[in-house]
Amino acid sequence: MAVAGTPVFAHKGETLEEYWDFTFAALTHPGNKGPQLIVDDGGDATLLIHKGYELENGDNWVNTPSDNHEVASSRHCSSAVAKERPGFWHSVVKDWKGVSEETTTGVHRLYR
Repeated sequence: MAVAGTPVFAHKGETLEEYWDFTFAALTHPGNKGPQLIVDDGGDATLLIHKGYELENGDNWVNTPSDNHEVASSRHCSSAVAKERPGFWHSVVKDWKGVSEETTTGVHRLYR
């Protein structure tokens, strides 16, 4: 796609920390807005929104121990966003319509 001139958001060989930072960047739109709809086959973008929202509501999950590097990386990203952009996830959720997921039958479903 990139060779054909189509803009893509990709980076080969990124670290887990970079992956979560890129995921957050993909969810950040002009004016510090978030997406209204996500097509998210793996759930990482959806997870980041949900966990960020919980964090802003006082959930302390980012400070709980983890022996999983990916979970620790996602927590670090969520914690950094909470410090740098207080209230960001609440503003995202306010405008968020949900997640569209393509099923094995090709039907798109909207989850909210």
